Amino acid sequence: MACGRPLLLRQPFAPDAFDQVILGCVSVPAEEMNPARVAALRLGMGDDMTAFTVQINCGSGMESIDVGHRYIRSGHCDLILAGGAESLSQSPLLFRRSAVEWYARVFGARDAWSRLVAALGFRPSFLKPVIGLERGLTDPLVELNMGQTAEILAHLFGITRTDADRYAVESQQRLARAQKEGFFAGEIEPAFTRDGRIYDHDDGVRLHGGEARRAQARLRASVGQGDRRQQFADYRRRLVGDPRFGAGGGAARAYPARGDR
Repeated sequence: MACGRPLLLRQPFAPDAFDQVILGCVSVPAEEMNPARVAALRLGMGDDMTAFTVQINCGSGMESIDVGHRYIRSGHCDLILAGGAESLSQSPLLFRRSAVEWYARVFGARDAWSRLVAALGFRPSFLKPVIGLERGLTDPLVELNMGQTAEILAHLFGITRTDADRYAVESQQRLARAQKEGFFAGEIEPAFTRDGRIYDHDDGVRLHGGEARRAQARLRASVGQGDRRQQFADYRRRLVGDPRFGAGGGAARAYPARGDR
């Protein structure tokens, strides 16, 4: 909404002039299982507007542009609203499978005695949630998350901890400089919260200034632990989690169109 509405207001055509809405989203919220459809309705694009969501993890937003381009190239559409939307801070906390099975036994019991017996099977570990985002970024086949995969690549391609630190700090310093010099002026729309707070820039920059690289070098590795600790014993301290921007939220919109539109 925060970026879609300003985009539509700047166009000479009405919101319902679009043929489709295609949005990319990695962590789809349970209360809005098709964010594209929800966005289309909230933007006043009409009840008949076709809208669907695509998901290929981090490439989901770009995939929406590609899918829209193919619809236009094939002649099926002339004008499409595409882009990505994400709010990783809203990723859910999940119950463990053992906790789910316990709940099923308790609420599936047919009488009070059976329910009491089932309830006695409670274990404190049931209260420890599974982080949905962490689970979602872990490959179910090899059981490696994205950070562990990055460490394997660092090992295979000889990327040192110093190399990784230098790249991470430089990346965030570039963003900090671009923000300061107004490089994104006219491209980023401010977001407003319900309590009146304004977010007019990416506040995820954490590594800048002369001490940044030394501070980065002092950080401990955040991946390569746990069940596969031995597998990463030789190189598990190469990479750290802090270079990544926080798990926040954001959105972008564009409208692929036929050449004569």
